[in-house]
Amino acid sequence: MRVTPDEWVRVTIFAVVVMALTCVPYALAVVNTPNGWQYSGFVLASDDSFSYVGKMRQGLEGYWSFHIFYTAEPHEAAPLTLLAYIAPGQFMRLYTGTDNPALFNQMLWLFHGMRVVLGVLQILVVYRLVAVFIEQAGARFMATLIITVGGGLGILLLPFNETPPEWFIPEAFSFLGMLTLPHLVLGRLTLLAGVVLLLNSGPRSDGPLRHAVFAGAMWVLTGLTVPFYLAVLYVVLGVWGILLWVRNRAFPMPLFIRAVIAGGITLPVFFYYVWLFSANSAMAQWSSQNLLPAPPVWHYALSYGPVVLAGAFAVRSAWRNPDERYLLLLAWSFAGLMLVYLPINVQRRLGEGVFVALGILAVMGVSRLMQSDSGELRRRWLRPALLVTTLPTMLFLLVVTSLGVMAAPRDLYTETSTIEALQWLDENDVSGEERGAAVLSRFSVGTRLPVYAALRSYVGHGPETLNSGEKKTLAEAFFDGALSADEATALVTDPENYIDYVFVGVGDVLPDGVDDLLTEVHREGEIVIYAVE
Repeated sequence: MRVTPDEWVRVTIFAVVVMALTCVPYALAVVNTPNGWQYSGFVLASDDSFSYVGKMRQGLEGYWSFHIFYTAEPHEAAPLTLLAYIAPGQFMRLYTGTDNPALFNQMLWLFHGMRVVLGVLQILVVYRLVAVFIEQAGARFMATLIITVGGGLGILLLPFNETPPEWFIPEAFSFLGMLTLPHLVLGRLTLLAGVVLLLNSGPRSDGPLRHAVFAGAMWVLTGLTVPFYLAVLYVVLGVWGILLWVRNRAFPMPLFIRAVIAGGITLPVFFYYVWLFSANSAMAQWSSQNLLPAPPVWHYALSYGPVVLAGAFAVRSAWRNPDERYLLLLAWSFAGLMLVYLPINVQRRLGEGVFVALGILAVMGVSRLMQSDSGELRRRWLRPALLVTTLPTMLFLLVVTSLGVMAAPRDLYTETSTIEALQWLDENDVSGEERGAAVLSRFSVGTRLPVYAALRSYVGHGPETLNSGEKKTLAEAFFDGALSADEATALVTDPENYIDYVFVGVGDVLPDGVDDLLTEVHREGEIVIYAVE
């Protein structure tokens, strides 16, 4: 269905306003930066965010193949991995170098510039997808509003000391991703753009079959950005075909051909990542440590409840609609709600895009009720009721995040002395390692280290540090002075730990028995860097 120029103007203004609002917590954090500290540039999930900026720095250093810098063990690099950050880093090489003192801030500007621009584009693509199913402009805008900044009643979990799914599962909703991580926005943007193209290649559209090829090309970008989204896509396409087959009692050959063309183009990418995360032992262990279980069913029931309830009134009409495209909404809703409880380690991430389908169905359901014989009062309050039950959780997230950063929590900042010490080590590392030496430090310093220096952390990230649980316990005990002399000596000197430097931060203490193993090479206030003999 056609989108008018006036609609594009309105939704573009809306998209710009939404992404401007996502910048408010960041601006408040900058204003409230304590003296002697530097703002990290993030408001949520700082560990993951530091890792992505570190990957951007890898590109800046000239690498195209990703290697894990949060672990000291040598391992094979992984080509065509995390290009959403490595490629922008390569772009930065055109105008800056790693010796630029403002490098970190420049990477942050690029990081958030990507987030804002991609966020605007994602909202525009959502609107175009909504227009395939909804004809009335006001209803289109309402669906886009719910899909992009809406959630459900997850906020009711807060009195029970539980976190709403809307606040920690970006795949399940939209706003959280646009607030935090640009690669997730890019993944959904290209996924939905491919869906729009595929829908425009069908018999009830004006688009030619070659749009299926364009859809496949778009989904290749999806796979290169977030590989497992392709698995979700295959399941959704399969369920869509099955529903159409059951309804029409005939094999849906036209849809099958278009889906095979579009999906087949992505298969080399999909199978490459299947091979990579099994053949590359470091990547396989990273994947196995990435534990993301789905929350209890009743959490999802609260978060998805309003859109599921409203969308239930559109299920019958979607099933009976002769336009096969409406069955995609049912297929995605059903598949998404089932996939999140598959017995795998990244359960909750398999709900990618389900809220898009549910949001469209919800507005369709409300519109259908408004056209029924219900009373005038009921018709008047249906749309406000849907908005009241879907918008507050995400708006509250924005308020809570803004208030939280105004308290200047230390995990969002890094001491200037720590940054200067890491930069000194970056400039003076003589280990000869391709990606720099390995540094033993506290976990919090290890998280930041690869961003400020071309070095490797002994421990610094949950999934990406191999055997991270054991290493974190040892590192924290080491700098608390809780290890015995033999244990501390074994940690520093064991060849399998590959430790070249020890970073003693503010408040850290060295355990007894390691003085003879270390040589002081730099001191920055209370911070001391030792080389391991």
